[in-house]
Amino acid sequence: MDPLTWLTNKHGATIFAIIIAGAMAAMPAPGSEWSVDNAGKGGLILWPMFGATNQLLGGLAFMVITFYLWRRGKAIWFVALPLLFMLVMPAWAMTLLLQDWLAGDPKTGDRNWPLIVIAVATIMLEIWMLVEAGLLFPKVRGVLEPGGEALSETAASGPVS
Repeated sequence: MDPLTWLTNKHGATIFAIIIAGAMAAMPAPGSEWSVDNAGKGGLILWPMFGATNQLLGGLAFMVITFYLWRRGKAIWFVALPLLFMLVMPAWAMTLLLQDWLAGDPKTGDRNWPLIVIAVATIMLEIWMLVEAGLLFPKVRGVLEPGGEALSETAASGPVS
């Protein structure tokens, strides 16, 4: 029996996420010792990466919209430019920040390893997402999901009375 089967259940996965987030929130701020005064500042561990990951999610949303339009043979130029911007700029910013995080604190040399690991994982996931999109993009034009034809015909003919 697989010991991680409970993670495939929505309740088990939610409980796991809550436990991990709670444990991280209870940690002291980076570079601080464990104490009652420093506990509960763990949100500062990942805060430097929040902006970049938030913008990458925006890029993912633009990618979904681009694929939706492309599959239906619609123009995508007005979405493709923001898509490129929202994927390139946050990844570039995170890569520059990652160089600083890998160098560590100038005074102590300590590194924020949870931040570094999650940043590297995020960059790798973005690269994977772009490779998958690049492989699928030429193959999906005109390929609609079941029921997609009726949806596009209804939308083209106007509202149903």
